[in-house]
Amino acid sequence: MNPKVDLGYAINDWRKALDKIKRQDIRIDNDDEEKKFWKRHVGRHIENEGFNVEKFEENIDDYSGKIREKVLEILKDFKIETTLEIGPGWGNYTFDLAGLSREMTCLDLSSDNLDYIKTVADLKNINNIKYINKKVEEANIDSYDLIFGYNCFYRMYDLDKVLEEINKKSKKITMIGMATGVEPKYNNLFEEKLNLPMDWRENDYIYLTMILYSKGVDVNQIVIKNKRKYTFDSIESILKHESVRIDYKTLPLDLFSKNKTEEEEKLYSEVKDILL
Repeated sequence: MNPKVDLGYAINDWRKALDKIKRQDIRIDNDDEEKKFWKRHVGRHIENEGFNVEKFEENIDDYSGKIREKVLEILKDFKIETTLEIGPGWGNYTFDLAGLSREMTCLDLSSDNLDYIKTVADLKNINNIKYINKKVEEANIDSYDLIFGYNCFYRMYDLDKVLEEINKKSKKITMIGMATGVEPKYNNLFEEKLNLPMDWRENDYIYLTMILYSKGVDVNQIVIKNKRKYTFDSIESILKHESVRIDYKTLPLDLFSKNKTEEEEKLYSEVKDILL
């Protein structure tokens, strides 16, 4: 691409996408709500009696395995002494990265996430991890051989500044990523066949690439084709989970009402036929 091309609009489009999500998810710009979310989803695990390594392994997202393999394959040729992981969550990648490093640091807004990582690290007898309980935007991070962040950018309005800073502070390599991709075909059918209003997701990994390019950083972009398994116990639960892109707020119909109108029954049947 011509280096004179201005991609500065990418950060503005990214912020517009976050503003759109914010209308449905107050976590996007509310730190307290974000902390409450992680307390519900992570903190409860270590409160359960008998939490152990096996239960930790069960909590790891199955889709992360393929990504983890690629990450470790790339890093094997780098002599990583120090690592910073931004937003470790429940540790999909944390302990493999710690195994590569002399010293590992986890940075997260959620103290519950860090408590969870500490608990698992103790169970695994891993003692080279340090912890920083802050937002990355406010952390004033040190330099590290490796800076790693996966699925941790979804509420960063100042994404351009964050990416510029971590690129500056990584001495050997920075690895970042997002789990995004093409929408399932049935979402297109909802729009094309049933003329339903759709709430398309607009914050995507491509913004990471564009923002970095606008800063003069030409990234080595890798797309990993991946799958995630979902299990449902009823047709109703499939419909509720897989029709989330339908913009129900602007649709004057309730597909899941117990007393459906004739029009709602008809639409419910049409949505079900497309999904099945």
